[in-house]
Amino acid sequence: MLIMLMRIKLREWVLIFTRQSGQTSMPSSAGKKKTVDGVLNVYNPSKPLKGSKTLEVKELLRIDSVSIDRQNPPGLHLFARDSKKNTFICDRRTPRMYRFSAEGKLLNQFLRKGEGPGEFSRGIYSFKIINKNLWLSHSRKLACFGLNGDFIREWKFNRNITFIEMVDEEKLIGNIYESDLSEQRNRVCALFDRNGEIIQPLFRDKKAGFTEIQLQNNGNIRIIRFFSGLITNDILHTYDPGKGRVFIFRSSEYTIYRKNINGITEMVIRRYFQPVALTDKDRMNIISQVFSDWSSERKKLLKDVLPTAFVAINLIGILPGGHIAVRRITGFRKHVLDIFDSQGQFIYTLKSPPELPGFYRIDISGKMIWVTKELEDRDVFILYEMTNLPV
Repeated sequence: MLIMLMRIKLREWVLIFTRQSGQTSMPSSAGKKKTVDGVLNVYNPSKPLKGSKTLEVKELLRIDSVSIDRQNPPGLHLFARDSKKNTFICDRRTPRMYRFSAEGKLLNQFLRKGEGPGEFSRGIYSFKIINKNLWLSHSRKLACFGLNGDFIREWKFNRNITFIEMVDEEKLIGNIYESDLSEQRNRVCALFDRNGEIIQPLFRDKKAGFTEIQLQNNGNIRIIRFFSGLITNDILHTYDPGKGRVFIFRSSEYTIYRKNINGITEMVIRRYFQPVALTDKDRMNIISQVFSDWSSERKKLLKDVLPTAFVAINLIGILPGGHIAVRRITGFRKHVLDIFDSQGQFIYTLKSPPELPGFYRIDISGKMIWVTKELEDRDVFILYEMTNLPV
């Protein structure tokens, strides 16, 4: 009897300890598959089936921003390649597009700042090459150009659409707020036509959207609204054109919904996950990154009202054979890539190689991974091939 009471007390103590330390036990469903209402749910444990390894890469192309403008190097951002392996990169500071040869030689540059046809008032959010045309977008405009930079046509939206990704020449995926009233806002990821009208809602979440915090100073309350991929809970997505699928996830949760383009859920991929706590240093790093022009006093005021933990994931890359790479946050500018197979099973974790420390500012497609490295006085774009992908 005494031994039984000691065991009960020990279990109670363990439960109290884990609650206080923010830990929870692994759910009994981890490592199982279950079909609910015709949808396959895959429950993965925290550790991959086949362990972890360090990614190996081979450099394919390097473009230094000083080769474009030595006096005022542009901030390199985004990437696409045409069938001739010409490379397209845009300036993240102003509307400007650069086209390079397969060897990295600058061929031409185009795009202007403005409100006229083919002009953008701010930098480009996204671009994609479809059927020998270049499609560029910002929150209220979509424009089509020839690959040589000739303007073809544009479409304007009557609302702000963020995280735009082209599906084909007629449709795009993006996020909107259904209402501008903060107490009624509903964040929606949807399929849109070229005029910004919803064709099919794909995912809704009232708690998602840009980070909003109240900053109080000397009795004055100010609402700050901003986006940080490290702490903002938003709906993010990646489209797989080869399979016609879209992967949708809330960045604060390790749950990924694989849907077809009509919004029908085919699979839900779940992974047991513990949020990574934010240190004071992490908070100041994030604030300095997002609010670089703020004074040190204002930054300190903001530090105490930031969230207490990082979000879970903030990127999905499409790999060969139906596999996906999910970038999991482990700290400020620190990530690993979790690899899932086409059946939704968590099979590998890839650690970052020396060439890509922390997998910071990277993007992924197929066997290619690219990064924009921030040097002291300029940006350098580097394209790599991943040579030891476990797929």
